[in-house]
Amino acid sequence: AVGVLGLNRVDPVSRVASVGYWLAHEATGRGLMTRAVRRLVGLAFAHFPVDRIEIHCAPGNTASCAIPERLGFTREAVLRRALCAHEFRDDRVVWGLLREEWEG
Repeated sequence: AVGVLGLNRVDPVSRVASVGYWLAHEATGRGLMTRAVRRLVGLAFAHFPVDRIEIHCAPGNTASCAIPERLGFTREAVLRRALCAHEFRDDRVVWGLLREEWEG
């Protein structure tokens, strides 16, 4: 395995799902994760009661942020200090995609 991908959260009340991914450095640059995320987004809209999918990325991680941009997500917000791991704090860029944008 060279990475992981999944739906981190599916909220049937607000009809929102969140996609998360990680790819080993040696596997980058080949479009693997972009193709995998594209497939997962299609499956999520087809099989889950969601109207919106979000991807959260670190603002400095340009490779990670390039994936939702390539797939037609909209860069909606920067959540300041939204990630706290141990004593490390980081911002998060929120990317959003609506069902009608995907199907259109």
